[in-house]
This record gives sequence, C-alpha cells and structure tokens, in this order.
Amino acid sequence: MSLESAIYSTLTAHGGVSGFVGDRVYPRQIPQDKQLPAIAYLRVSSRDLSTLDSGDNCTESVRLQLDIVSTSYEEARDISREVRDAMNNASAFSSVKQQDKDMPGQNPDYHRVMLEFNVWYKQEV
Repeated sequence: MSLESAIYSTLTAHGGVSGFVGDRVYPRQIPQDKQLPAIAYLRVSSRDLSTLDSGDNCTESVRLQLDIVSTSYEEARDISREVRDAMNNASAFSSVKQQDKDMPGQNPDYHRVMLEFNVWYKQEV
C-alpha cells in the first residue's frame, strides 16, 4: 500500500473525520465541483531513511500537507482536530504535526485550515 492510500484509508476510516467529509478526501487539491467540507493531501517532499542493513525495506520521511476546506470556519477547525486525532492514531504510519494554520482562500466564502505533518512510512520495495 502506498503512503497516499494509507492517508486516504486512515482519514476515511476515522469516524470523526468521515462524519464531516465522508469520502471527500482528494490528492493534491479539491476538485471545484465537489461538495464541501473536503480534504486535500499533498506530498510536499520526501526522502528515504534507509541503512546498510535495511535490505529491500526502507522508511520514507515525508512532509505532508493537508488542506481542510469548509464553508464554515468553526467546521474547518473541528475537522482539523479530528484529522490530527486520526493522524496521531494511525496504524500504517507514524506522524508528528508541524504546523496548524488558518489560510486565506481565493473565495472569501470558504475557510481553509492547513495542517502539515512529518510522516514516517515503512514501504516494501
């Protein structure tokens, strides 16, 4: 399973997250025609943390950005708390939150919260 699949599965399986967004979790950006609230995830950067004795297995360190967009500021903040809980309790990877920011959007009727995590994921090669 790829890290992106693990992120999608983790967020949509978490009752607190899916109670708000259902399965509206998208790679890179939220499509314009999709209902809000929704979440987009983006791999900002990554690097392998392999060692000489790691063989075909290596741990990947990924900087991951999650954008939560809603028509309500309070709802966007509530979803961000649920996303943090889902990421902190994930079984497929480990993560640490690095940033939690309110972000201006192109549309003043939408509210965006940006979360950034460092994620460590052991991938099978």
